[in-house]
Amino acid sequence: MSLLSDSEKVKLLISILNDHIDKLPREDNFANYLETIRFFLETKDPIIQKAAVSTSGILIGNAAYNLRAQISIKQGVGTLISAFDKVGYPEAIDAAAVILKFEELLEKMSPKEAKGVYDERWTTNKEEPSLGDLIENLESYFDELYLEFQNDPINEVIQGKMKGLEYALKIARMHMYGKNGP
Repeated sequence: MSLLSDSEKVKLLISILNDHIDKLPREDNFANYLETIRFFLETKDPIIQKAAVSTSGILIGNAAYNLRAQISIKQGVGTLISAFDKVGYPEAIDAAAVILKFEELLEKMSPKEAKGVYDERWTTNKEEPSLGDLIENLESYFDELYLEFQNDPINEVIQGKMKGLEYALKIARMHMYGKNGP
């Protein structure tokens, strides 16, 4: 390849961008980003150039935000797996399976449906749930697990859940009553 002039470089770059954009799916954020660069290079209209630069900045900002969100989601899932493991879940891989099943179910829901489930579960009661309500629910669940444990005393999953609930109850009671209890 011989040395190209600046205008020849721009024409070549536009051609390369067109090829790359054609290979990407339509309505793809990366394709849209490349298209804004192509618009900038193709036009001599300063208004379109300014709009292309502005739009490309917005698209890159959105992409960066999405990448940061993905990393934090991975960290969150890792933390959940560690928490399951810490409370005695038999295998971290079992905890991962629970989380993956939850994600699978959540992906099948539209954002509107997911918000509806959240609202139904957490916001239908207009009163702010109290720490006492949390302790009551944890104690009730512990009682249910204890009955299951009576029927299957070697079940490590039940034992792990009970141990986790004991820790949760201890922490909730410390927050409610202080370190010395009621």
